Amino acid sequence: MPSLLKIGELDPDADRVIAVLERARRLDPVNEQVSCRTMRHFSALGRNDAVYVTYRDLCQALTELDGLSPSAKTRALYGRLTGHAS
Repeated sequence: MPSLLKIGELDPDADRVIAVLERARRLDPVNEQVSCRTMRHFSALGRNDAVYVTYRDLCQALTELDGLSPSAKTRALYGRLTGHAS
């Protein structure tokens, strides 16, 4: 997965970056690093709706895994990007 993320970071085409990040999220839906990168990318594009969906999907995947929730770092990032406390 790290190589997949590296490709996404190097590609200047925003649509392709999104496609790579979304693929990485499908492969590992509880990977907070991937979700955080995805949220930051969507935020930079002004896609707050997609930031919310990414965070919601992560929360749901973690809950389904074992009743877990995102780390404090991930919650803080979401709050900074959206202006909402999670």
